[in-house]
Amino acid sequence: MVSAKKIFILLFLIIIGLLIRYPHLSDYAIGKGEFISHKNIKEIEYVIRPEFDSDWPKLNVDLYIRFKKKPKRGKLYIAANDTLANIKNIHKDIKNIKLLTIKARLKDTEKPNNKLIENITQNTVYINYKVTCPVRNLEHMTTDNEFFRPLVSKDYFQIIGHNSLIIPAWGNQTPNYKFKFRFNWKNIPKNWKLLNSFGYNQKKQKKIRSIKNILNSVHIAGDFRVKKIEIEDQPVYVAIRSIWPIKDNEFFNIVEKVVKEQRKLFDDYDFPHYLVIALPIGNHVLTRGCASFHNTFLSFLGTWRLPVERLAKHISHENFHIWNGKKIKMSKPEELLYWFSEGFTDYYAYLTNLRAGLITFQDYVNYYNYVLYAYWTSPVRNSSNTQILKDFWNNIDIAALPYHKGQILAHNWNTRIKKETGDKYSLDDVIRDILKEVREHKQPFTVHLLDQVVKKYMKKSILGEIKKYIDNGETILPDPDTLGPCCALEWIKAKNVYLGARDDNKNGENIIIEVDKNSNAYKAGIRKGQILLGVLNPWGIGPRADRLSRLKIKDLDGTIKNVELYPVGQKEFDVPQYAIKKKCIP
Repeated sequence: MVSAKKIFILLFLIIIGLLIRYPHLSDYAIGKGEFISHKNIKEIEYVIRPEFDSDWPKLNVDLYIRFKKKPKRGKLYIAANDTLANIKNIHKDIKNIKLLTIKARLKDTEKPNNKLIENITQNTVYINYKVTCPVRNLEHMTTDNEFFRPLVSKDYFQIIGHNSLIIPAWGNQTPNYKFKFRFNWKNIPKNWKLLNSFGYNQKKQKKIRSIKNILNSVHIAGDFRVKKIEIEDQPVYVAIRSIWPIKDNEFFNIVEKVVKEQRKLFDDYDFPHYLVIALPIGNHVLTRGCASFHNTFLSFLGTWRLPVERLAKHISHENFHIWNGKKIKMSKPEELLYWFSEGFTDYYAYLTNLRAGLITFQDYVNYYNYVLYAYWTSPVRNSSNTQILKDFWNNIDIAALPYHKGQILAHNWNTRIKKETGDKYSLDDVIRDILKEVREHKQPFTVHLLDQVVKKYMKKSILGEIKKYIDNGETILPDPDTLGPCCALEWIKAKNVYLGARDDNKNGENIIIEVDKNSNAYKAGIRKGQILLGVLNPWGIGPRADRLSRLKIKDLDGTIKNVELYPVGQKEFDVPQYAIKKKCIP
């Protein structure tokens, strides 16, 4: 038999092991208090002040977490977000965190972006911290991701909840609890405009929102030019600042037409407030960043003048994600459904712009031909969906594939629905029905839901096509009738795209790491060690070997130059392309 002494020693070792693995358990064992429940949170308030007393402006933030019931030696984790837009360690832009609550103690944890507050005995936890810009001069920011960091200058600031707001936390994942949040903006110069995801020029705000909404909120103030647009009695605020490559009214017109057309498509006008921000970021980068946040569309644009159709595409794509990706949430893992969430969104981005009169039918045909060209000459065209899941974030060719697949399937299915219903229905009815289904049944999007909806308009199930083209990666043939009777599908000979240079992202910069001396890239002056700041391709969906690509390069001596070249390779493909018939008006 095992002696009592051995049992005692065994239990002792088990307890010590648990305390080492889960050190917070010792707090319960010795009576240091319990963790405060989210149900005891009364409200969370941020008091935010810009500070200009140095040559490196910053934001001073007072955070108050108030409780319904006074804790007894309570404990609470607080967290700063760690990743945004593939930028890691963004919590490092939050500095000088100080706990100013009497008797409470602030402790570091295993995660550098998390801290533990102990011995909470007051009704309120009071924390002060600074939000800083990663560079002293915003003109020195050269990579797209940097513009999702806090931007603070003497002329304006822009912050996102993810990069600036400390929140209470419970466990490894941030639960999406709802709380009463307050924002109190102080020391805002009189001539500045103040806007965020919740309102316009409101220095005191009180909102009941989820933690996710707060982290996805955007806040700007400064020398912005603001236009208010009314759509079905709902306000859309458009904010622009600094030197702009197009006229303000041209940008306002694009925004108004896109938003109107897409809300009309879904018959969805439930937007009490919506903010569109266009932030020019100098002549050192191209159009670099567009993203959809809570009630907000955010874009960073360089001073290379974009064609209107390119600019409209960025706005239309991201605005469509309000529905396809947010209101219509994807099941996990999302990468397996990118052909729908991104591919169908690209399909509707250009269709929106055609319907809104922002592009011509010839523009639309050119765009779809670029999609087909990129897909048929892709070196990874027949990759499976499993391969896309594995390599989406580390292979640029794989990353483009679901966009192309989704667009071709969207065109094909729209054509088939119209044929089988005598033009009575289209893919528009499918996307509207999907929104209705996920709302009514509170379920995420799945291929089975899509098939269930499509069966109302087509005779056959599409699950076989999804398995064949998406899961297994077989080549998708475009429907000859997709673009209507005014277009004919032809096959042309085309060379593969070959830039002749390879880059790698290191510390947020795309460094040229290899150049083929026999390539057009080398002939154009591209060399190892240079920094690729951006590529401007026709239609923005990838280069064509027979079309000129424009690159912006930072040279080894720091100078910035524009480079033009034909990215042509040696392999030849048969590529489907649509041609508008002579004397035919669609």
